Amino acid sequence: MYRVQSVRGHKDVLHPAGGGRPVNRRRLFAVLFVVSLLVSSPGFVIRSAAEVVPVYDGTGSSVGTPLSSPMGIFFDRSRNECYVADSGNNQIVVFDASGLPIYRFFHYVESARDRAPVRGEPRSLVVTGDGTIFIVDAMAPYIDVTDPRGRSLHHIELPSDGCGAVERFESLALDAQGAVYAVTACSPPRVAVITDAATVDHLITLQRPASERVCVNGLAVDGAGRLCISDPCGDHMVQIYLPDGSFVSSFGSHDTGFENFSHSAGIAVMNSGDLWIVDTIRQVASRFTHEGRLLATVGGKGSQPGAFEYPSAVTTDGESRLFVLERKGNRYQCFRITEGDGTATH
Repeated sequence: MYRVQSVRGHKDVLHPAGGGRPVNRRRLFAVLFVVSLLVSSPGFVIRSAAEVVPVYDGTGSSVGTPLSSPMGIFFDRSRNECYVADSGNNQIVVFDASGLPIYRFFHYVESARDRAPVRGEPRSLVVTGDGTIFIVDAMAPYIDVTDPRGRSLHHIELPSDGCGAVERFESLALDAQGAVYAVTACSPPRVAVITDAATVDHLITLQRPASERVCVNGLAVDGAGRLCISDPCGDHMVQIYLPDGSFVSSFGSHDTGFENFSHSAGIAVMNSGDLWIVDTIRQVASRFTHEGRLLATVGGKGSQPGAFEYPSAVTTDGESRLFVLERKGNRYQCFRITEGDGTATH
């Protein structure tokens, strides 16, 4: 097991942690060598800000049934449960607080040909306070609203604004008041705000800079109602918008350096307002302020605790736990975040 000391700047220090699996020394040296290459730029100030420690991983829905290409994850704070969109197995899997699967259900969508039910490919989900589940599926143009056991209650569609018969949804988020936000794949993207389980309350059009393309794959809403998106096609892969859709700021170019990205793949927000973004190509999860200041990075390619195999989504409990889902690793990992004293070193 590895303990990753997070930093404010551009360097990370990787340590063996007590307990857990034995450390593979050759793999550890290889990881340290790669990290040394990545952080070789001189002159950056390091601040010991936090520790991000692997706690456990969740790997399957039952014995002998591992996850398969999972694409979405949501932590239900009220029930202390983790929901995974197990796309390759056409199902939703619910895990308890220790990472053990406790329930699963197949997700069905309507066939485009005859509206008959077929197994879908769920890719994003949120759970509201009463247990209602909202699901975006790659095989359906609507949001499926289900009861806690996965029985479909009804669908939510968004009339077209020039993007086909209906707009397809890409990602879901939940705000602090329990409203559901759903971003579409159109240009410019629109965000549907759903305040009950039946209808769209209002729409927000993201007023993107003219240079930004559209490829949204992650959405989060902070305590102030600001919309935070991850967009691997944009000139900057993280963009911040006001509740009315006005553009605020962006950061993270397609460039070298820990403060940048190769392919952002998901975003989550802490109660503090800090953002966690996963990069599926660099195999890392990184913590930033809204202004784009790097606070922490954890990961590296591998199957051992603390490393990733193509992370696809991220969620948090808002305070001390981080959950990173891996598309190829077919698991999610839970990390404990412990804030440090902010002591500066060089």
